[in-house]
Amino acid sequence: MIPIFSPPFEILNTPPVLDHELPAGWGEPSFIQAQRLMAPHNLLMAPDMVLQLRQILALLEATLQAPQLRQRLLQRHGLQEEGPAVPGAFLCYDFHVDQRELRLIEINTNAGGLLLNAWQRQRLAKAGLPPHDVDIEAVVMRMLQDAWQQQRPGLSLQQVLIVDDQPATQFLLPEFLLYRELFERNGLKSTLVDACSLIDQDPHTLIYNRLTDFYLTDHPALKQHVLVPSPQTHALYADKRNLIDLATWVNPYDPAHAQALSSLWLPMQVMQAQDADYWWTHRHDWFFKPAAGYGSKGTYSGRKITRGKLTELMQDGTYVAQGYCPPSTLVLPGTSEPMKVDLRAYAYAGQLLLLCARLYRGQTTNFRTPGGGFAQVYGSKG
Repeated sequence: MIPIFSPPFEILNTPPVLDHELPAGWGEPSFIQAQRLMAPHNLLMAPDMVLQLRQILALLEATLQAPQLRQRLLQRHGLQEEGPAVPGAFLCYDFHVDQRELRLIEINTNAGGLLLNAWQRQRLAKAGLPPHDVDIEAVVMRMLQDAWQQQRPGLSLQQVLIVDDQPATQFLLPEFLLYRELFERNGLKSTLVDACSLIDQDPHTLIYNRLTDFYLTDHPALKQHVLVPSPQTHALYADKRNLIDLATWVNPYDPAHAQALSSLWLPMQVMQAQDADYWWTHRHDWFFKPAAGYGSKGTYSGRKITRGKLTELMQDGTYVAQGYCPPSTLVLPGTSEPMKVDLRAYAYAGQLLLLCARLYRGQTTNFRTPGGGFAQVYGSKG
């Protein structure tokens, strides 16, 4: 029998991490930057909630494989399937915990942190915390091969370009270097490439796409390449309006799934200008975000927004309103001010790959809070 905890999280006693060995490709600046992203404390999550999370991820992926739903989500952006349906690569699911119930805040493509958190898990395991039970690197390579075979069946993958705007200046450069080393270790040529540079077409090259220009509006030349993640992946998983479609789609098509996912959904609506009075009157109940947004850019709490800004957001139908659900909080040892907890689950093909949390203070998630950053979340102490 799985033991039931009353609080969703406990602070896990974390031994000192003494492993300062630099991964291949890192210099001291990368190591320092990676350490800054990691919280000094890690968490234990109630085992029954971890089991529930695993079930949710599997059900969401099963739902998102429905051909009619996929067609509907792609048509919203004028897109079509790239080939036989494959799971979305480099996904993460962000949750808040409300009275021990998981509430889905959003799904993200090409979310940062997977390999950095895997690196941190390895260091913590050497210090005495439980070893991780998923071979993250093997799954990353499987993601690439699955996407490659979808679009280039019969051709061999020989090179992976890691593409972003000025990648050498990016906040997550240490993770880019981890990916490059992983690809090279698996026999693929790999390099970091600025998205604005001219990239030759090569039938054996895949682009690992770290851009936040999800539909390549500013980088149209990249549409000719094999991209992971692709615009199709974002349209299927990460458009914020999809949460509305998922919640309504699953009810008539799979009542059993609908029941299992019923507590997951927060109220969500696309904002329309004709509803201006309603949104202003009820603004405290909502959180406003761009449908194609990422991170916390362009998001507003209804409790702090001005009427002028609210009116601006609803003009073109590109913003959604999501029911306000505050994150969990906890007080770390040696502190008095609570830290907010945003739960992040990296997943592929409905399988939980790694569970972590972002600890922070402020209106939205950030890595500026002293004592904050990525905290590893474990389902047991050993």
